Amino acid sequence: MYLSKYFFDIAASCICLTCMLFLLIQRRIPRARNRIYVIILINITLSGVVTTLGGVFENSFHETGYGNYPALYLCLFLYFIFHGALAFLFCCYVFMVNGIAERRNRMFYIILSIPVAITELLVLSSPFTSAIFYFDQNSFFRRGPLEWVIYLISLGYMVASVYSLLRYHKAVTAGVRHTVLLFFVVTLIAVLAQFLVPGLKVELFSEALSMLAVLLIVENEDQRVDPVTGVYNREAFALENNRLLGTGHVYTVLGINLNTSDSYLSVLAPADYEALIREAAEFLSAQKEADLVFYPLKNIFAVICMELEGHAKESEEAVLRFEKKLTERFRQDWSTGKLRIHLHPSIIEGKIPDEFATPQGILKMIRAGEEKTGFGGPVVLKGKDLSYLSRREQVEEAIKKAIATENFEVVYQPIWDAAQDKIVTAEALVRLRDPALGYISPDEFIPVAEKSGLIVELGRIVFEKVCRFQHEKQLDKLGLEYVEVNLSTYQLASERLEEQFLEILDRYEVPISFINLEITESASASDNIALLRTIRKMQEAGFRFSLDDFGTGYSNLSNLLKIEYKNIKIDKSILWSAENRDSARIILEDNIRTIRKLGLNVVQEGVETRAQLDEIVDLGGNLIQGFFFSKPLSEADFIQYVKGFKGKEEV
Repeated sequence: MYLSKYFFDIAASCICLTCMLFLLIQRRIPRARNRIYVIILINITLSGVVTTLGGVFENSFHETGYGNYPALYLCLFLYFIFHGALAFLFCCYVFMVNGIAERRNRMFYIILSIPVAITELLVLSSPFTSAIFYFDQNSFFRRGPLEWVIYLISLGYMVASVYSLLRYHKAVTAGVRHTVLLFFVVTLIAVLAQFLVPGLKVELFSEALSMLAVLLIVENEDQRVDPVTGVYNREAFALENNRLLGTGHVYTVLGINLNTSDSYLSVLAPADYEALIREAAEFLSAQKEADLVFYPLKNIFAVICMELEGHAKESEEAVLRFEKKLTERFRQDWSTGKLRIHLHPSIIEGKIPDEFATPQGILKMIRAGEEKTGFGGPVVLKGKDLSYLSRREQVEEAIKKAIATENFEVVYQPIWDAAQDKIVTAEALVRLRDPALGYISPDEFIPVAEKSGLIVELGRIVFEKVCRFQHEKQLDKLGLEYVEVNLSTYQLASERLEEQFLEILDRYEVPISFINLEITESASASDNIALLRTIRKMQEAGFRFSLDDFGTGYSNLSNLLKIEYKNIKIDKSILWSAENRDSARIILEDNIRTIRKLGLNVVQEGVETRAQLDEIVDLGGNLIQGFFFSKPLSEADFIQYVKGFKGKEEV
């Protein structure tokens, strides 16, 4: 029954063997940190084995007076060799997990290895110096005078590991961080317990349990591997970029965007498509320049190429070699089933963090290039080719900052009523001026806000500023009947839009009739049932709508029958074309007369001259907007303009 005292050591070895068996049967992508993890498991397993065997030999020796003394000595010697390196190995593992040890130069690893080398040298010298352990004259185990050095060095590695986790906490998820910290806490408690109660051999067992937790939370990559390609997926791509950016690494991301070949890929049977994508993944994974391969989005691969510390030029040359391999391979056909497919991807190169400094920006980068189809072969986009992406990311950040501080300005462009010869309404327009980027045109930041989903919050801010303006200045007492507020299609997709707007109107005591919502023809022409349902629901609540930019893109008079409108705004491009082309003038005239016969107001945009004004009024247009009357004005200037307006003859 003497083995019962080594139950925990036997259990530790069994746990680690089970973990290794799991890794063996699991589909895994080999990485340096995975190899270190396996070495740790082997270390704990062997430590448990030699400890147990040492116990057998020791028990036999002391009970009978006979036994294999050299074998007992060897077991203890090997235990100190194995276990003395454990803290170093786990420190290396932590440095790999949070990324600070990725692609470092040789000196980094030499410095990191010096303390453990001292430990191992002390152990190796123990047969001659008794520095770490020895057996006394009665053949009992005794601790050597320098054993404390091993514990001190192990403590140093633990402190370094904990510091790196806390210093670069953003580089790993909370689950990973807590699991690794658990290892240190549990191990420390077990060491203290075993020191206070020498017969309680729980140190190896606690380390094995911690390694099991690491396996389940850190090493288990089932949720981060794409089942079709066998490479990492979108979640893993985001985590890896977050890890590398969080620890200040410099690297290159190559996006291989196959969406430019979608016309070919879409005709493939599912099995043939998967076989083709899998073949592409295997090709990328086989290239030595590719440190990690991902399949984050449909038809898009991403490859991370790390820059070796102190070897920037060599790393850049490796990326160029890889790009050459890619272009050469994609100039050839790909076979799938009985078909031969020619792929012509966009290959996008991004320098991280110089060009793209956020995981979101990197993901947007690899989606770029779809407009450059490259039918003559693969197209490589880099540097200045991607400057618009950097600008887009900067604009998005400016929008986010402006939303956080509500630092948007709403300006108002007056709209003149021909029948009353007065300003009866205005269009609210949003402006953005960023401290770093300066003035940003609405034509630039509105599309970015729409694509990023920020338009919903931006629209809320504009709507609230308009309502606050009416509440504070009582615009209706100046003769204004309502204000036109633009509404994005993306806002219409929000289920809370009606509730949100009604709450703002109520808070500022603004009647619902004072707001007219402008939507574009793209929303009007949409067959999206949800959008049309939102519009009708808001109309039932009392909101009125104008149709903006009529005559462009989705122009169709049938669109006027889908939704009940108050105003139809004819795009300025039609007016300007009508000055030089008879066909455009006929279209303008017919549109105005048809709309007026339907009982709707015609708002003509872009009127800049008296000749244009007279022509539109003669054709039946009753509301006029444009620089002839005024450019968009700030709140104070708008109020002054309306108060001072004396009629069109005074303009």
